[in-house]
Amino acid sequence: MLQNLALALGSLAFSVYLGEACLVVWDGITRRPTILETVLMLSEAGQRAAPHLPRRDLLTWKGSTLPRSMIDGREIVPLADRSRTSTVACVESGRTLTYLSDGFGFHNPEAVWNLRRLTIAAVGDSFVQGFCVPPEHSLMAPIRRQYPAALNLGMGGSGPLSELAAIREYAASRRPEMVLWFFYEGNDLADLRFESASPTLMRYLEPDYRQALEELQPLIDQALGDYVEEWKMRRVQAIAMLMAHHDPSDGRVVKFAKANFWFVTAPRIRNLLRARFGGPSPNYVAAPTERDFDLFERVLRRSAEDVASWGGRLYFVYLASTAATDFHPDTHPAIHARVIGAANSLGLPVIDVKQELGPRYSDWRFAESHHLTPQGYEELAQLVLSRIAPRQ
Repeated sequence: MLQNLALALGSLAFSVYLGEACLVVWDGITRRPTILETVLMLSEAGQRAAPHLPRRDLLTWKGSTLPRSMIDGREIVPLADRSRTSTVACVESGRTLTYLSDGFGFHNPEAVWNLRRLTIAAVGDSFVQGFCVPPEHSLMAPIRRQYPAALNLGMGGSGPLSELAAIREYAASRRPEMVLWFFYEGNDLADLRFESASPTLMRYLEPDYRQALEELQPLIDQALGDYVEEWKMRRVQAIAMLMAHHDPSDGRVVKFAKANFWFVTAPRIRNLLRARFGGPSPNYVAAPTERDFDLFERVLRRSAEDVASWGGRLYFVYLASTAATDFHPDTHPAIHARVIGAANSLGLPVIDVKQELGPRYSDWRFAESHHLTPQGYEELAQLVLSRIAPRQ
C-alpha cells in the first residue's frame, strides 16, 4: 500500500516537473525581451524610450508626488507617460506592446489632439490603454473606426480619481459628446486607495480644481525622464548584483536549490492552473470598505457633473474580473452591487459587461493574464458601440 502510494506520488511529482521543464524550454524558445531589455535596446538604437509608468509607481516614488524641484516648485501628479516616446507598455503571455506616445503621453494618433470637438473620450486603466495587443487590435481600435474623433485617456494603473482628473485636464476643453468610463472590478477600488493618499488627486473633488497639465508638459517630460533614468539604473544594478553573487561556502545542492527555487516551486504550472481553474493569490488586499465605496460614489458623481456641464453624456462600463487580481473573488458580488448601484443612482447609462456577456467574457483573456485577446477586445468594443449614441 505505502509502496504504491509512494510510486503514485513520485510519478505525479515527475510529471509536474517534466511539464515545468518543458514550459521553461518553450519560454526560452519563444521568450520576448523584458520591458527593461526592450527599453535599453531602443535607447541604444537612438530612440527616446521609456517603460509605461503605472500610476501606483508614481504615487509612491519619493512620496506621494514627483519631487517639487523637478516641476518648477509645484507638486504635480502626472496622469500619463512621457510624451512622444517609444513606450514599452507590457510584456504578457509572449506579447510585447510598444508604441509612440502622443504629445501628452497617451496612446493616440497625434492628429486627434488637433480636433476642435471630440465625439468620444474614454477613461480607464490598462484595458483602455491597450494591454497587451497590437494597437490595431486594441479596445479603442473598433471604436475609433466608427467614431474617428475619439480620444483615449486610458492609462494602466489608473483608478477613479485619476480618471476624474483626466476628464478635467484633457477632455473638458474638447467637450466630447460621450465619455466612456471603464471600471475594472479587479483593482479599481484598490487603486482608489492609493490615489486617496495624494492630496493633489483628492482636490479634483473640488468643482474647478486643475493642475493645468497640458501647459506643464515640458516640465512633466523632464521629471518623468529623470524617473526613467533612475528606474533603469536601479534595475541594471540589481541584475548586476544577482549575477555577481557567489558564496563559495555553499555546497552544490544548496547552491542549486537557491539558484533554482523558482523551478522547485513550478511557477508556470501553478500559473496555468490558476488561470484555468482559479485559486488563491498571495497578493489579495483587504476587501473594499465603506470608505472606499463612499469615495468612489463621490468621484463618480463629480465626473458625471463635469461631463454634464458641457452637455456631454457619461456612459459607465463595468468590466468583470476574470483572474486573480487585487481583490479576492468572494468580494466581487458586493463590488458589483455597490458600483452598479452608484451608477444607477446617478441616472447614468450602464453597460454591464459582467451581466451581458457572462461566462463568454472569461474565454477572451490570455492565459496568465487578466487582459483580453484581440477577439475579446473586438467583442467588448462592439457591445459598447451597440449601446452608445451621440446626441442628435
